[in-house]
Amino acid sequence: MDSLIDSRYPIEGFFIRRPEFIKVYRRVEKIAAELLEEDGYQPVLFPTLIPEGVISKEVRHIRGFRPAVYWVTEIGRGKKLKERLALAISSETIFCLAFKNWLADGQSLPFKFYQQRTVFRGEHKKISPLLREKEFLWIEAHTAFRSEKECLNQTERDRRIINKLLEKFDLQANFVKRADDDRCPGAEITYGFDLSMPDGSKNQIASTHFLGQKFSRAFGVKRDDDRNSFIFQTSFGIGFSRIIAALMAYGKI
Repeated sequence: MDSLIDSRYPIEGFFIRRPEFIKVYRRVEKIAAELLEEDGYQPVLFPTLIPEGVISKEVRHIRGFRPAVYWVTEIGRGKKLKERLALAISSETIFCLAFKNWLADGQSLPFKFYQQRTVFRGEHKKISPLLREKEFLWIEAHTAFRSEKECLNQTERDRRIINKLLEKFDLQANFVKRADDDRCPGAEITYGFDLSMPDGSKNQIASTHFLGQKFSRAFGVKRDDDRNSFIFQTSFGIGFSRIIAALMAYGKI
């Protein structure tokens, strides 16, 4: 572990990634990005700060995440912001806002995008380098479709992406539908990819979510071909640190 992570950073849950970590991360990230683009996802990069008014639009989403949100409230010499800004914890809301703008610009569905980024979550559970951190690297992918069927098909395509990624390292994960009380905040269905570690513990290295129309209704995002029908959405996250933890545990790095 020490060859990958320096845990002596003076903020709990934040870690320095050493050169050996970055080398492995770049390899895993490259494969994941290639698989996503083979499936039709395109790369984007969104800002790290999200206005409170935006992240709060879908009530269940913010209710689930609020205890872990880091808020920016001032800049410079104590200048208070008119509106609190959240450090990115997940990007469903800002993607939905972008989808609304892009449809208004005349772009057509479907939308399939991914971004590689750092996210921040003020975890209250036991902190563990690579497995449970307050700042971590991941890929998150977001889609918008005309129909529920297309979304559910995408969650299956996401499953195949993870299977292909893990095959590159001779690893496997179980695709498990989460119970209602264990879904991603704001999702209608969540599927987790649980990888068994040598000690018998479960390591969720990724998850894919059917969001339905919850976010599109909150933001008023309707189809480009039928202004009376809201779009359907999915989101998909891949945790690089957790994959690297599995590779280390199985002696593959």
